[in-house]
Amino acid sequence: MMLRILYVMTIFCLLGGAAFAQGTASEAVTDLASANKAFEEGNHAFERGDAKTALDAYTKVAQAGFGTAQVWFNAGTAAYRSGDVGRAVLYYSRALRIDPGYDRARNSLVVVSPATNNLGDGFFSEVVGTVFRRTSPGVWILVAEAFFLLGCFSIARHFATANDDKRGGWVASIVWSFVFALVCVGIGAANHHFRAGGSTAVVLNDNTITHSEPREDSTAQLELPAGTIVELTESPQRGFVRFKIADGQAGYIALDQIERI
Repeated sequence: MMLRILYVMTIFCLLGGAAFAQGTASEAVTDLASANKAFEEGNHAFERGDAKTALDAYTKVAQAGFGTAQVWFNAGTAAYRSGDVGRAVLYYSRALRIDPGYDRARNSLVVVSPATNNLGDGFFSEVVGTVFRRTSPGVWILVAEAFFLLGCFSIARHFATANDDKRGGWVASIVWSFVFALVCVGIGAANHHFRAGGSTAVVLNDNTITHSEPREDSTAQLELPAGTIVELTESPQRGFVRFKIADGQAGYIALDQIERI
């Protein structure tokens, strides 16, 4: 009889412990302390090989408003370990949106990203892209202002100079100063658009079929793998949105097959 009682008590303790553990894992993230706790729980789950539990913890932290670049990077790694390439690309991209200089996220994205995202850029393009990513929009605007002031100074000098040859030199300075100012403004705006996520999205599922028109019964076109990054070029209509990929190919894709970066 005593053994039966001990057996029943043991079962109740185990069930209670499991319920307590489940309650802890599903605890809401409402402040920085609970976010840190959930983040550490995700780290512990990842270390013991439970990538899906880790992914749940990281995404819970991020969706509660505490999505730092590190949180999204960890979520991307957990997603990749869980076999979810689409969300791995999405989360690494979100980490880079927050911190464009985050090399670990960029290197990981290169590894998991499908071929549809690659154009085989050369060394020059890579250098330009690195400068673009690592320079904040504010810096580009300051440089644009400097060129604008140089243009204004050149205008003043042009009217104050009597020598025709020198006046011609100041005209060239005016033109180039304002051209460079406009270029820097454009780069700054593009950089801001990149960091804000803009209209870029990621295909979540493998073998995603795109269409020639914004409807399911239209002609099937491309078959995109999970993790393909698409640029959304029009407003959604009837559950579809027009897109283009890195090589310029375009079409319509269902909204439930993508998620914005």
